[in-house]
Amino acid sequence: MERIKKLYRKLILVLVLVSGTFMTSCEDYLTIIPPSVVVHEDFWHTEAEVRGMMATAYITLCNGDAISKAIVWGETRAETVDYIKGSQNDNIKFLLEGLLYDDNSFASWSNYYYAISCCNLVLEYGPEVTGNDPNFSAGEMIVAEGEMRALRAYAHFMLLRAFCNIPLATKVVMSDAEIPSYPQVQPMEALNAIYEDLEIASTKVLKSSAPSSSSLGNVTTNAVYAMMADVNMWRAAFAKYYETEGTAVATLTPDEYYDMAIANCQKVLDRMNEIHTEFFDKDEGLKSAYNLIKNGGEDEMRKFGYSQVYNEIFGAQNSRESIFEFQIDDTNHAKGGNGIANIFGTEGRLNGQLVVAKKFMEKFKSDDLRKVAFTSFPDPDWTTPPTEVVEEYGVFKYIAKGTPVDGSGSREYRAGDNFDSHWIVYRKADVLLMQAEALVSRTTADETDIKKAFDITNAINRRWRADTTAITEPLTYTTEMTAEECLALVRDERALELCFEGKRWFDIVRMALQGEETSFSYEDKNHGVDSEEMERRYNRISAYFMPIAKEEMRFNPDLVQNESCKSSDNDDSISQN
Repeated sequence: MERIKKLYRKLILVLVLVSGTFMTSCEDYLTIIPPSVVVHEDFWHTEAEVRGMMATAYITLCNGDAISKAIVWGETRAETVDYIKGSQNDNIKFLLEGLLYDDNSFASWSNYYYAISCCNLVLEYGPEVTGNDPNFSAGEMIVAEGEMRALRAYAHFMLLRAFCNIPLATKVVMSDAEIPSYPQVQPMEALNAIYEDLEIASTKVLKSSAPSSSSLGNVTTNAVYAMMADVNMWRAAFAKYYETEGTAVATLTPDEYYDMAIANCQKVLDRMNEIHTEFFDKDEGLKSAYNLIKNGGEDEMRKFGYSQVYNEIFGAQNSRESIFEFQIDDTNHAKGGNGIANIFGTEGRLNGQLVVAKKFMEKFKSDDLRKVAFTSFPDPDWTTPPTEVVEEYGVFKYIAKGTPVDGSGSREYRAGDNFDSHWIVYRKADVLLMQAEALVSRTTADETDIKKAFDITNAINRRWRADTTAITEPLTYTTEMTAEECLALVRDERALELCFEGKRWFDIVRMALQGEETSFSYEDKNHGVDSEEMERRYNRISAYFMPIAKEEMRFNPDLVQNESCKSSDNDDSISQN
């Protein structure tokens, strides 16, 4: 409980006040209130104090530590990445090798609970301010409540996907006597509570509008519905897991949760189509399947790897396909951008912690622009084999500001001292592929569902091809295609489309929960652990989740450690399989 005590003391003693909402960037900041002034009796009187706490919640979730963990938790153990040869970071190595040590720095969850506590404070004390400051209306507090419930849900959801059994923190404490125990809850219970927060938030946050720093940097309706869809994908997976285990904890069937996910996704897509029609549809050049961004430019430029899609979504910020992204600019790169740079590197060099796994490079077709756009693949003319063997490919998604425009393969990169890439939480392709997966995951999936899921997957795949009129190995549909075959296509496309965005490992965990064969590759990894040993380490579901940090266990004796945890106090203490 000392951990919670320290957390709240820190929150009460140190606050960042903002003069406006969290609308333009994570650095909307401004004055740190002296500790002698910040006591509860002297706080929660003005709109600025509420806005300051709200901004602190956003800032905490997009700082370097939080984003580094988002990448590591959601990507590191998947088939997409490997640690760089000669890496000295044992924390990354151990995770890639399936060793869950309780002193691993990535096992700390304090940043996310800090953000949750900020949300709780606004939810508890924000309403008081409507009676103290005439500039802060009840309507503004309703929106603030919606955003804080959604951010609290996001933080809890991140923790659940990484750790599985988590404490739910929903109560503000102002004294030691009020400190709750926050016991861990069963995952479905946590998911239901997260979903309840999101349902309430959906009625209170602002409606999504044209892409801008305010509509994409703050939680709006599309962000809430996208997260609700994601939560339902996880509720379906856990429902199937507990169904197999013979434990009745789900109130609905997996199919019913998938139905809800499909409906959630459709709400996002309908609103994005409305926005597209209002603001973009006048341009004939923007019309494409599902209103997706197309790869423009001359054929010759695309031949060399030029991708307008990459440049708009990742090179720039706040594209018309974005739904929610943490805003990071050249004034606050240290808060979030350095988290990306720390893991993937900067300026096109292999100076991060992770590189592209060899096997994953083979998943891209020869004319797939993502191979050049997302990685340091050195052969932009598509025909000539590399003149030398390349041992490691870097992750260039987020790092590159643009894609090559000629045969030199040159592009501009983000520097370490000016790393202004936003961290994208949800975007349109993610929602489309979630819907496609849900359609063909249901036991009732019919030919109409299969065709729709295929069409979504094919549209996303086609737009990345160098020449969309002559695609190498195109995806093909036949009326004999089964739901299982289509599901495999959807999952493969999610891996290619969303690689390095902190999504892939969580997809694999959902597959494992449903008793499916998980295909993340152990082969040709730099760690050299043989496949047989890796399979042994992953032969139960607890191994797919993070260990709880040793210090958290020490501070909260009510916590129950992941049974696959390997204690740093005893190298031989890993649970026997």
